[in-house]
Amino acid sequence: MRRVEARVLVALFALFLAGCHRHERQQPDDRSAAHEAGREAYRLSHETKRLAKAANRKLRQASKEAHQGWVDAEHQAKTDQR
Repeated sequence: MRRVEARVLVALFALFLAGCHRHERQQPDDRSAAHEAGREAYRLSHETKRLAKAANRKLRQASKEAHQGWVDAEHQAKTDQR
């Protein structure tokens, strides 16, 4: 997760350095540093969203397994008391 955070910081820093220098008529193929930094920030935000969803799935699964372990231990404790 730190790699993604570092990339976002680098992209934001690149945006800061590039400033807001716009030409009167930019061609659609013009790839200024700010434009590229914006594209990279967009890509990183989507990658971060994907990774967050995957982490959420793993956390939910771990939570279910922990709950099942709790239930099993509770059942075992009741069985041992008899």
